[in-house]
Amino acid sequence: MRYWPVVIVFLLSSCIDKQIPSQKFTAVWPGSFDTSNLNLVKNYRSKFLGNLNLSDISTGTDSFEIRFGYNHALFVEKDLFVIKYTNGDWKGVHFAYQHVELNDSISFNKKEFDPMVSWKELIDSIYTSNILNIPSQIDLKGYKNRVNDGKYLMLEYATKNNFKLILYENPDKYPEFPESQIVLDFIDIFYKSISAKERCWPRCQN
Repeated sequence: MRYWPVVIVFLLSSCIDKQIPSQKFTAVWPGSFDTSNLNLVKNYRSKFLGNLNLSDISTGTDSFEIRFGYNHALFVEKDLFVIKYTNGDWKGVHFAYQHVELNDSISFNKKEFDPMVSWKELIDSIYTSNILNIPSQIDLKGYKNRVNDGKYLMLEYATKNNFKLILYENPDKYPEFPESQIVLDFIDIFYKSISAKERCWPRCQN
C-alpha cells in the first residue's frame, strides 16, 4: 500500500504521569479510509509487526511508546525507530529491515540507541513540534496526491488510553499544508538528535 510500503511510530514524561486510568480508550486511524482500506492497513500492519516480533500497540501500552520511519518507497533498506517510556526510563530501539520477496517475509537487524542529546531534551523538542496533534495527510481538507513514489512517514504512538496512526507521503511536495512543515520539522529534530553512524546503520557499521 502507498501509505504502508512494508509496514509497517509524543508526550512529555510529565504528561504520561497525568494519564487518568479510568479514561476511555481512543484509537485514531486515518479517517478518510473506507472500511475495506482500513482493514487492509490493519492486516498489513499486523503482519509487519509479527515479522519484527513487535507487539501490537493499537489497543494501548502500559506507559508510552512511539514508532516511526521516514523511508524512500523504492529503497530496499528501511528503518523503524521505537521510543518507549517504561518504569521511569526511556529506551530507543533501531530496526533496519528489508522485504524478502522469496518467502514474503522481513529480514531485519535491531539495536538499542540513545540520542546525542538527553532523552528529555529530545522528547520535549518532539512534543513541542506538534506532530502528535496533526491528522494523517489523507485527511487534510483539499489534499490530492500528485506525486508518485518518493518518501513516506509512518508514525504511531500509544499510551494507556490512546493510540494514533499518522501517515504522510512526500511532505516536502505539499508546502500549502502547514501540517507538511510540522512533519518535516519533526523529521529534522529527530535525525539531528542521533549520530551519523546511527542514521546509516547497519550499512556503515564497518
